[in-house]
Amino acid sequence: MSLVRIRLLTSGALACLIAWAGAAPAAASEVLRVDGRDVDVVFDPYLPSRAATDLPPPPQPATPDAGSLPIRDAQAGASVYAVIEAAVAAGRITPSGADAFRSIYDEGRQLRRHLPQARRAQLSSVVVNLERMAGAGLLTPDRMPAVFLQLERNVEFWRARGVPRAGTRVTFSGSPVIFQFYPGEGLALQPLANFGKANALYASCTDPNPKLPPCRRDQLKLLLDWMSALPAPRGSQGAVAWEYYFRFGGGRPPWTSGLSQGTGVQAMARGSRLLGDAAYLESARAGLGVFEAKPPVGVRVPSAGGAHYLLYSFNSRLRVLNGFLQAVTGLFDVARISGDPRARALFSAGDRAARRELPRYDTRQWSLYSLGGSRSDVGYHKLVRDFLRNLCERTRARVYCTTARRFTRQLRSPRTVRRFAGPRRTRGRPPGQLRAALPGPARVGLRIEEGRRILEFTKVAP
Repeated sequence: MSLVRIRLLTSGALACLIAWAGAAPAAASEVLRVDGRDVDVVFDPYLPSRAATDLPPPPQPATPDAGSLPIRDAQAGASVYAVIEAAVAAGRITPSGADAFRSIYDEGRQLRRHLPQARRAQLSSVVVNLERMAGAGLLTPDRMPAVFLQLERNVEFWRARGVPRAGTRVTFSGSPVIFQFYPGEGLALQPLANFGKANALYASCTDPNPKLPPCRRDQLKLLLDWMSALPAPRGSQGAVAWEYYFRFGGGRPPWTSGLSQGTGVQAMARGSRLLGDAAYLESARAGLGVFEAKPPVGVRVPSAGGAHYLLYSFNSRLRVLNGFLQAVTGLFDVARISGDPRARALFSAGDRAARRELPRYDTRQWSLYSLGGSRSDVGYHKLVRDFLRNLCERTRARVYCTTARRFTRQLRSPRTVRRFAGPRRTRGRPPGQLRAALPGPARVGLRIEEGRRILEFTKVAP
């Protein structure tokens, strides 16, 4: 750990301001596993930490509904029941499937009337999002499996469980699918967490690193089978996505993400290669359309002679580096595994834009989180560095490799204090404040010495 120090005279003692840069500690991959009324806390060795799979709120939320999918006039204003009946009449779902969906909806509406206020608010938001999608003509038959699964899990959870801390991940008996708690929105299907786990399961079977958990092909197959049943078409051009069904950052459901979609097609293609199942590769190919469609249907925007893939389909102005780099990496892996010229073209377009955009995110002292935005925090700086390493390994492109090395040095190097404001001396006055400006994120501590004796050592939060 590298240290920088500033000397300050205070009551005859020597004070040293200490700052260091480093990765944020990894969050434990803790999961609540629900089995009826029984809830256990388990540690999943394959599930990446929340720091690696959380989609951050946009720094400036999009205008509400501005990036939403267009309302389909044919069903505008329809009730959930009417939408289900229409799907049966069109032969899109079976009568038994319709009965199951109606039963879940009825149970959700009835249960929320009897819950305490805090739990009722969470379940009500899930029900309301479903009803709004139906009224906007967006509750299509293809979305029903995922949307009603989300409602069913919320009914099961809120019936027997209090409100957990924000970001808690939850699974349910009989299914590996991961949900995450978003305060005010209930439990939401979390595609990025699911596909992050799928990639970790794949790595445990293919990476020789002895520190990885054991290979579990059966777990990978079960997870991919479930996720294969949950994507839905977006728009009229054949784009298919693993969507999010809750309100977030100014976007309303259903929305998607270039980061989660890139990780999804990557995990499906890898699973196909490892397990020898061509169906997963077809799922990966089906997911490519999102990278061809412009927002709000897809995530593609023109940039630097190629294409930038957005973090959020509902916010075309936000250009986030880490999400873009992972989308490009995922497309590279699909192209390499499948040999699909469509995947190669999408990777090439993203790669051209990424190489030209990358210097604009590099301050030479730290990375920017988004184009024209603020600096990354330590966790996102490290995440970008890791994604750049992945692209360096795959493409050997100089801009990826050199930037990854520079970002690594910045994580390890001392932080030079740009400005320090006193007090320089104290003579019995009340305690004052120490102020210092650093060129990038750092963890800071204060050590007070008198001669060789340490009077105090305090770590200060970033």
